[in-house]
Amino acid sequence: IWCDKVKEISGKEHVFAEFLYGIKMTWKQALIKHMGEENGPILAAMLLGEKSEMDAEVKELYQKTGIGHLLAISGLHISFIGMGLYKLLRRGGLGYLLAGILSLMTVSIYVFMLGFSVSVIRAYIMLILRIGADMAGRHYDMVTAWILSAAVVIGIEPLYLTDAGFWLSYGAIFGILFVLPALGKCFFGASLAVNIALFPIL
Repeated sequence: IWCDKVKEISGKEHVFAEFLYGIKMTWKQALIKHMGEENGPILAAMLLGEKSEMDAEVKELYQKTGIGHLLAISGLHISFIGMGLYKLLRRGGLGYLLAGILSLMTVSIYVFMLGFSVSVIRAYIMLILRIGADMAGRHYDMVTAWILSAAVVIGIEPLYLTDAGFWLSYGAIFGILFVLPALGKCFFGASLAVNIALFPIL
């Protein structure tokens, strides 16, 4: 459905959500201004999940060449930002607790700004458990985190079991956890393992 304008007839404004949306739009306009009309929207899609101003033909080219996933906000974004900031703060001399709190707060704001897609929720929960294990002085078990995040996602919305995004996101982690070890020291092992795991789903 395409509309010319939206008129609010009831309800209250979510101040925090509107504030984050304003930041998101400001970032998007800054990317378009500094990176140009062609590259700006592509970067906005990759970093902010905002595809509204992206050229339809460029988007189709990404999909046809099999790299359309680059335009989607994935777990890689969350883990890269979260763990990157956490390790940076730890190297800067902060303790496990303070570094963990600051990095998780930053990632939480980013997640709320992006919206809660399946891959984002999965990565967010797994990151909380990863950093939380460090903060508590416990061992992080990726399989447990993977299963627990799936249980939370399905608990929130059971219909995610029929969603392709759910199977692709959790299937990719399945490949890393269970297929990759079977491949041994294979060149491009991680990429191959993920593709093997996702092939039946695709």
